Amino acid sequence: MNLGWSARLRIARGVARGLAYLHDKKCVHGNVRPSNILLDADMEPLLADLGIHRLVRGAGDSRLKPAGRFGSKRSAKSLPDLSPPPPGAGGASPLAGAGPSSSAEAAAHYQAPEAAKNPTKPSAKWDVYSFGMVLLELVAGRALTSVELCQWAAGEGEGQQAFLLADAALRGEMEGREETLASCLRLGFACCAAAPGKRPAMKDVLQAIDRIPSPSSNSCSSAQ
Repeated sequence: MNLGWSARLRIARGVARGLAYLHDKKCVHGNVRPSNILLDADMEPLLADLGIHRLVRGAGDSRLKPAGRFGSKRSAKSLPDLSPPPPGAGGASPLAGAGPSSSAEAAAHYQAPEAAKNPTKPSAKWDVYSFGMVLLELVAGRALTSVELCQWAAGEGEGQQAFLLADAALRGEMEGREETLASCLRLGFACCAAAPGKRPAMKDVLQAIDRIPSPSSNSCSSAQ
């Protein structure tokens, strides 16, 4: 499945809205990752693995499907990422392959560092970190490596650099709008801050995403 920028932004906004709602109700999802994001026929996201997955299975609604990976290249079942790893990544993407070990590695990739140290005390900041990883993946079309996270968190992610990090399938569509990609990257990296206290609240993340112009709004503005 090849997702355009409008669809990716819609997914990010929908997931952020869902998490902000949960946090407002003093709930924590605790397992946000692409395989727990369901997309309906209109590409609107639904968060699963918080009881919703049981309802979906019971209803047998074939219109809902796991988002899987957000890259431009996918298998027919929308699960493994077939995008090649970046140079020097030293292996396949965290969700590549099948089996319990790869599934565990995939879950750990989206997990906040502190979650493994104290798993009995879930925090809303866990969800913020996981959302940041998903947002970065939506922009890059693949899961970023820990090396890339460190490099880009060190101050990169502006203009042309953001354009080069973006999924190749987006570059034609997003040419001239590098700042939009950079804004999403900055937000994603802020969510993935190593210190939980430095991560924004999901309501603030949602407000930031709402300020990112969608392609349709750009078209309307240019037409006026």
